[in-house]
Amino acid sequence: MLKNTFIDFAEGKRPLIDTQLQLIFKQQRAAARSQNAPYYDLVKQLSVLVARGGKRLRPLLCLLAYESYGGRRKLPIMRVAASQELLHAFLLIHDDIIDRDYHRWGGHNILGVYFDRYSRTMMPRDALHAAEAQALLAGDTCAAMANQVLMASGFEPQLLMRTQQIQQQTIITEIGGEVADTAYPYSATMPTEAQVLQMYCDKTASYSLALPLRLGALLAGADNTELDQLTRFANDHGVAFQLQDDLLGMFGDERKTGKPTIGDLREGKRTVLVTKTLELASPTVCKQFLKLLGNDAVDESSLKRAQTIMIDTGAREYVEQLAYEYSERSLQHLVKTTMNGIGKRRLIDLMALLANRDH
Repeated sequence: MLKNTFIDFAEGKRPLIDTQLQLIFKQQRAAARSQNAPYYDLVKQLSVLVARGGKRLRPLLCLLAYESYGGRRKLPIMRVAASQELLHAFLLIHDDIIDRDYHRWGGHNILGVYFDRYSRTMMPRDALHAAEAQALLAGDTCAAMANQVLMASGFEPQLLMRTQQIQQQTIITEIGGEVADTAYPYSATMPTEAQVLQMYCDKTASYSLALPLRLGALLAGADNTELDQLTRFANDHGVAFQLQDDLLGMFGDERKTGKPTIGDLREGKRTVLVTKTLELASPTVCKQFLKLLGNDAVDESSLKRAQTIMIDTGAREYVEQLAYEYSERSLQHLVKTTMNGIGKRRLIDLMALLANRDH
């Protein structure tokens, strides 16, 4: 079996990222302890969540890009990389509030922790409100920590100002994608495939791939032309990643994904998988499918029915092919970059992993 260079890279860097995150949270817990007990508890729950889960993809991409363009400052870039995991946690925590998800990475997320706690003494509605407030503040804390760690990383102030501009614009773009994602289920009309794909680019590709790659490259000295090429690579591969995520959201194994498979159906997510299903289905089947989409009462048998419709119409196969096409196009952009050979090899191996992932 051929060696996967990204796996080797990740195995060497992930412990260093985790150590940096542990140090950051240790410092934050110490500061919170001196402020008040509830805030200390919130930061403690955050540290547990971040330590438990995630592949550290965004920090790894930041480190990969930095090294691939000749960067050599190990501690400063490690702090920047850690900031990307904190930014990821911020967005995920808020996303879980929006999606009403109580689990993340095989256990309770922040919303779930506090809802479980408050439910012991409060009515369900009050418990949910209190838990959502804590989760919202937890996400805000992670956002502030991400910016603080980035700006105190040790790079030159002028470079840090550029990274901050890129990061803040990315957050704005991501929020725009999130707004579309939450608004589409309540729209009187179904979004087009092109609109959904743009939402994927804004919501997922912008911060999951483009941001960490651009920050790492910029801090290593890459110019604007190179950053633009990396953005093209990241956008196309980010769409491929999200298409695969949609497939896992409907057909994945909950024990591996760490999230309930029925969640997207209950939320009425407007995915390419959904828009294509409705496009290809007969009028009768469309009506059946629409009764399931966005229905809080759907159960496992309803999920199986929705899965069958997606398969029988050819929507699942279409999305699988579309994900492959976006992945191939992103590869063409990667080849045009001037990053070193090992960097390109690692990204190609990562693309292979993401294309064949099951969680």
